[in-house]
Amino acid sequence: MDEGFAGEVRTLLDRHAYMSQEGVNLLLSGRAVSNVFDGERVLSDQVQGSGDSVTLRGLSARGKVGFLTLQEAYNYLEVGSFLKCPETPVWVVYSESHYSVLFATEPGAVVDPRSKGPSRGGKPLDLYYWDMLAKQREVIRLSVVPDHDEELPDVNDETALTPPLDLVIRTKWRGCFVDWNGTEEIL
Repeated sequence: MDEGFAGEVRTLLDRHAYMSQEGVNLLLSGRAVSNVFDGERVLSDQVQGSGDSVTLRGLSARGKVGFLTLQEAYNYLEVGSFLKCPETPVWVVYSESHYSVLFATEPGAVVDPRSKGPSRGGKPLDLYYWDMLAKQREVIRLSVVPDHDEELPDVNDETALTPPLDLVIRTKWRGCFVDWNGTEEIL
């Protein structure tokens, strides 16, 4: 397990007993790595020429369940295709300091959006959202219309009032339109 920590001493629980990213990755992929990108990245000192480098480890394969996060919409990190395109169309969502679940009943929902495979032809994809912390009592069905060419809202524009879940969904389905199907948007 220590291999994935790039030499750092890390735990599976952070302060206040919150699950660390290593813990989440362990549950999702079987590996307690610190990062959510695919493969490894080597950071080296090219400015001062010391030759020092560190290898950061991400995921090495797809898991059964994926991961999406609002942090990617804010450009804090990059979630790789191994987590965006899991074996089943189920994603753990980290947004607004807690975890929830997003899933589809269509297996085609996991297709890597960057692949050259067949397009959905603008056909909506239904996703279902569950947030236990919100004491949700109704089914929330979101229809994602891919290839809509909708520009991502500026995440720093406080007047936009874009639901954070829309921003999360658009990290996987770029340029899509998210229809809440009459359900009140969660802001």
